[in-house]
Amino acid sequence: MVLLLLLAHPASAGPWVRPQGEAYVFIGHEEGKDGWTSIYAEYGGARQLTWGLDTGGHAMGSVLGDPDIPLDGRIRVFARLPVLSSEAARATRPGWLSPWLFAVEASIGLDRETNGDQAERVGLGLTAGRPLDTAYGTGWTTFDLRATAGGGKRRRLNAQYVVGVKPTDRLTLELGLFAEHETDLSTTIAPTVEYKIGDLGGARLGVSFKDGGDTILRVGWARSF
Repeated sequence: MVLLLLLAHPASAGPWVRPQGEAYVFIGHEEGKDGWTSIYAEYGGARQLTWGLDTGGHAMGSVLGDPDIPLDGRIRVFARLPVLSSEAARATRPGWLSPWLFAVEASIGLDRETNGDQAERVGLGLTAGRPLDTAYGTGWTTFDLRATAGGGKRRRLNAQYVVGVKPTDRLTLELGLFAEHETDLSTTIAPTVEYKIGDLGGARLGVSFKDGGDTILRVGWARSF
């Protein structure tokens, strides 16, 4: 994946947002029944807006009826809008910056703690991304920054960097670097493989390497509609 970054050179950039009427859904789980379950969805709306849902939590134990696993989690709905990404705006940039597309994001959400306490959250984010053309196939890279606050709790800062490549139409390889800071800083390195199974979508398998030394297996499914 490091070689991909070194070998990448600019390709024709397409629209950053979801096309109007198109939806994307991802469902994932890591570890066992006491692990984290995630659901992420995007929908392309009018006026170049992308609407989304980002939620996750330790919910598997409750689904399986295990009272010893407390329910907690987060839910966030957001709207994303491209900025400085028109053809005219990109034509005036320096050459090295021209392939990049940018978007801003606003969100509202709710955190639920294991003791039942809940806190409302509002957030703002910035996303930058560009396509890649490599010796191993077409790809992309994105960088996201997001801050959320509210509910009398500390501000939460999230950052992530993802690079991906498609060696074939069915196979996608990704490498993600994730960081979160609220009371402490936590970081994760997460390589992922996705294999498309016809019209059913893509089966995803990955590993998360946590900064505390934990190694966690992740499975998931993703599909565009």
